[in-house]
Amino acid sequence: EKCLKEGPRHIEALLLRGLVSANLKNYEQAEKDCLKVIGLNSMVAPAHFLLGVAYENLGKSEKAVGEFRKTLYLDQDFALAYLNIANIYRRQGRNDDALREFRNAAAAARRSPQGEWLKYAGGFLTEAIVDTAEKLAGRLEESRTK
Repeated sequence: EKCLKEGPRHIEALLLRGLVSANLKNYEQAEKDCLKVIGLNSMVAPAHFLLGVAYENLGKSEKAVGEFRKTLYLDQDFALAYLNIANIYRRQGRNDDALREFRNAAAAARRSPQGEWLKYAGGFLTEAIVDTAEKLAGRLEESRTK
């Protein structure tokens, strides 16, 4: 908060507050902070990712997918964006699309195991993200053969 009082255009402070807000389930504040960051610099992939998380939790799935896609445009190895898209698609019954995105998530995490995305993984290690994506992809594959 001190950084924001001294310089309300401080991108890192806004992004951190957005992350903390999202973790505290204050998605409206996370949305505001991310939109401010994007207004200052639209090329900040984590801002688009966190905005997608906020939208997803505010029931705005299509807007969330759009922000996750922007994240991937800026950083093709942002594994969590693929994972979130996959989960949205799975909930929508778009299993083939979800399967593709789960595979993309695992591949991205392997390509960039220490990437910027890991800061937003809630303490989970790369291996856990890969394992989760692969298990969910496997379940979708199994359901296709039944």
